[in-house]
Amino acid sequence: TRPLTLSRTAISPTCPPHPPLTHTHLLYDSQAVVVPTHSFGIKADIRDNLCYLDEQTVIYPVGANLVVHSIDSKTQRFLPGTEKSEGITSVAVSPNRKFVAVAERAPEGEKATCTIFDLVAFKRKKVRLRP
Repeated sequence: TRPLTLSRTAISPTCPPHPPLTHTHLLYDSQAVVVPTHSFGIKADIRDNLCYLDEQTVIYPVGANLVVHSIDSKTQRFLPGTEKSEGITSVAVSPNRKFVAVAERAPEGEKATCTIFDLVAFKRKKVRLRP
């Protein structure tokens, strides 16, 4: 499906006029999709919550996401948490800096998860459920 760019007035006619939204606000099959482009803050209740991937790149949790922040280009990429997660509880980067493991708390009655992300391909590799 080909995405369409929206303007703010198309989303909410009561908003004052603003410049058109960027490519991060798209319409797919009549559904608005918002893609994060930048996040401020850090999840401070996690031990070792800031990890260097190399001299110019850091990774850290923000809410239910992991942020991969490039210091040189000042850009961020996001690794989303699982849908029913109640938040990230732990982050660990592999010694070769190619993978990151993310532990997430689950709601009552659900199983907690540990997700492995491939940082080279920027994809979720494996999800483990804790009994």
